[in-house]
Amino acid sequence: MNVREFQVQLRKMGDDYHLVSPVPAPYADLYFVGVFEQKTVIWKARIGTLDYYSHHLPHGVEEKMRLRAFIDIGHADGELRPLSVGLNVPIIDAATIQKTIIMVRQYKRLQLGRYEYGEVYSHAPRINPD
Repeated sequence: MNVREFQVQLRKMGDDYHLVSPVPAPYADLYFVGVFEQKTVIWKARIGTLDYYSHHLPHGVEEKMRLRAFIDIGHADGELRPLSVGLNVPIIDAATIQKTIIMVRQYKRLQLGRYEYGEVYSHAPRINPD
């Protein structure tokens, strides 16, 4: 998929992004257009809650105890650029997706790799309603 074809497809659908997984949910997979290193790219994004990422870390407990909000940019595969975003929110919904896309598009100093910010995530115990 190239950027121009994807932009045409989005315009035809009247959307700003292509959502691959349903929301609201603990994470959302989507594609959207943005700029990285002065090139237009298609972001292949996973936006997830910190709770979601804390349960899917391949690391030990020590790493989970230091988990903070993050943006992680991977190496390109053609015009596709992988992007993982972890947010300290209870659920990923359409409004959170829109805000995240705006944040990524407006952030001028995006770099390859992981950037963490904000407070360390505190793991609240899960409550099962009866």
